[in-house]
Amino acid sequence: MVSPDVSTIGEKQIHILLADDGDTNRLVIESMLQDNRFRLTPVTNGSEAVSACKNDIFDVILMDIYMPVVDGMEATRRIRRDSDSINQSTPVIALTANAMEGDKETF
Repeated sequence: MVSPDVSTIGEKQIHILLADDGDTNRLVIESMLQDNRFRLTPVTNGSEAVSACKNDIFDVILMDIYMPVVDGMEATRRIRRDSDSINQSTPVIALTANAMEGDKETF
């Protein structure tokens, strides 16, 4: 598993895939990351996230757990399972409203 070289991250834009079906969530995250250090690619479902990962290299993926078409868990499995994926080892950060103690073990 290869991790991004953090020593060079300060020299380039950090390319982030944002997969979230919630308009408000995307707007909030986009406003937080509007700094020119970040390049954001937003998608609205897991299928679009998987497709985006076949076509572009990302430094990190922000993935909503519950989305239509393909949910975030399945999209992450597909990205990891695809041996040709250029993002197979890209860090995925789960976005979820699940805040109950038992939810930590689920994800």
